[in-house]
Amino acid sequence: MSAEIARRLLSRLTPSAFAAFTEAMFQSDEEPLAAFRNAGNGVFVRPLRSSYGGSLHEVFVRHWTCGVQSTPSLNSITRDPFLRSTLRRIRSIYGNQLGAWGMVSPYIVPAKQLQSLAFLTNITGNAKDDYETEIVPRYAAAARKCGLRPPLVLVGSYDSYVDKVLGKTSSTLLDLLSRHSDGVRIACENETFSVQRYEVEGSLTGAIQRSEAVAYEPVYILSPQPGDDLLREFEHLLNSNAEESRLEAFLSANFRQVFGQKYDRIETQLWLKYPELDIAGRTRRTDLFMRNSITNDWELLELKRPDTRLATAYRSVPNLSRDVMGGVEQLRNYARILAQQSVRDSLRRRGIEYFQPDLTLVVGRSPTISVAQWRWLVSSIHDVQVTTYGSLLDELRVRGAERGANW
Repeated sequence: MSAEIARRLLSRLTPSAFAAFTEAMFQSDEEPLAAFRNAGNGVFVRPLRSSYGGSLHEVFVRHWTCGVQSTPSLNSITRDPFLRSTLRRIRSIYGNQLGAWGMVSPYIVPAKQLQSLAFLTNITGNAKDDYETEIVPRYAAAARKCGLRPPLVLVGSYDSYVDKVLGKTSSTLLDLLSRHSDGVRIACENETFSVQRYEVEGSLTGAIQRSEAVAYEPVYILSPQPGDDLLREFEHLLNSNAEESRLEAFLSANFRQVFGQKYDRIETQLWLKYPELDIAGRTRRTDLFMRNSITNDWELLELKRPDTRLATAYRSVPNLSRDVMGGVEQLRNYARILAQQSVRDSLRRRGIEYFQPDLTLVVGRSPTISVAQWRWLVSSIHDVQVTTYGSLLDELRVRGAERGANW
């Protein structure tokens, strides 16, 4: 795809398509961005590798200008209520918080925790000089008006994506157009009906009026992808921070597609009415209990919300959050109950025969700390596997691409 075509297609993306495109561009990085839920929708964070314990951060803010503007004015930026409230939330989170450069003492240098603020915009049609003299200074001024003075302010736009990483931009755009659709096209040929997906955006002619212009927008016929509907439904649930009950219903209905074909049976909301065995003297109800046909054993999964915070920091050292550790202890309590012979015998009579169930906690979308730090934290828990909804979504996407499954 040429730079001209890529820029022209990008300039016609709708706000929702723009949001999907920017996320896809950065999630394919070696160190992907993590949604910064506390700062609002469209805000992402990434710890700096070279900082102590990931204590220094890059923050990315998605900003859609009303229509594609070549040079948005300072007023149009600062008067945007969404952007203004987002920047103020970021200011309240970081304030004068400090992190540090370096990995080990004594080579540790204190620094502002918020090291850079990048705005991901739909601006297009500007030269590099325009960014240096006009656009970046205007966004920096908008940040200052909200009390933010990071050492570095950046602006990412359609111009920078096309000029700096055309290959990645083109592949991301083509993938976006093949996976997202706005409707259907129904055709009748030789008395045979067929239904195809299509993607429609703004007219590529922009403001140019031609006498032969028609009342409808251009339609692009796209090739369907295996499992597309399932992926979109799962993404929608995660993006809307669905309740645990809705996630449980989705996962139980599609457990083989999400977790793999090795599972041949699932039980949900399994009551453990043994208060005399419970650590708190209560009856319990599990989320998902799945049988692994390969190991001939069962696996117990506990679900928490996708917006759950995964990690915190104590003196710049990352730790698993209280909610994550609470889920781990909950599973350990379940395991303690299931290990009792009376419980084994009771469930065996219901056709559920297990030996040593594996324990898995599914929580959060993606960690805000580095991969190395996250792996170190979860590997310290030997009896419970901790995974995220982001990982489940990625596995579902890879599994569909590899098998071409007809879901």
